[in-house]
Amino acid sequence: QYRFGGHMTREMELSPDGTHIAYVVSSSQRLMLVDVETMEVTQLYNPLSNSRIDDIQWFPDGRHILGTETEWDDNVYVRYNIRVIDALTGEVHQIGQVAGNVSLIQLSPDGRWITIERTVGPYIETKIMYVAGGQSYQTLPDHLASYKSIWIYLP
Repeated sequence: QYRFGGHMTREMELSPDGTHIAYVVSSSQRLMLVDVETMEVTQLYNPLSNSRIDDIQWFPDGRHILGTETEWDDNVYVRYNIRVIDALTGEVHQIGQVAGNVSLIQLSPDGRWITIERTVGPYIETKIMYVAGGQSYQTLPDHLASYKSIWIYLP
C-alpha cells in the first residue's frame, strides 16, 4: 500500500505516456486519476458496495484502463467483472464476466486480447478473450493451460 493524494492506495499504475497515474483508494475502492503535471485528482469509477477493484492495467493508447472488479455475496467471491474505463470521459463498459476462482487477468501488449486464468478443480483453465468482441472466449487446450500467460510475438 502507498499513501497518495491523501489516500491509502492499492493498484497504482503510470500511464504509458507518463502523464497520468491511476490508482485505487484502499478504503472506498474508488478508481482515481492524477494528472502528473497539475496533480489534479479525478474520480473515474466507484464500484458497487459489494465489490472491489482488484487490478488495473493501462491500454497502450494511454486513454483506457482495464479494470478487474470482484463481486461477492456473503463474503464469497462469485464473479469477476472485466471493465474498460475511459480515462478522459469516465465512461465504463463491461466487456466480460467470469465466475469461479480467477488467479490472473492480463492484457496483451497491443491491448487487443485478454488472458483469464482460473482454477477449475485441480486444473488451471486459461481463456483468451478478444477485447473488441466482448464475451467470446477461447479456452486453451489442457496441455497449454497450466503454463503462465506470456504474450509472444514472432516476426
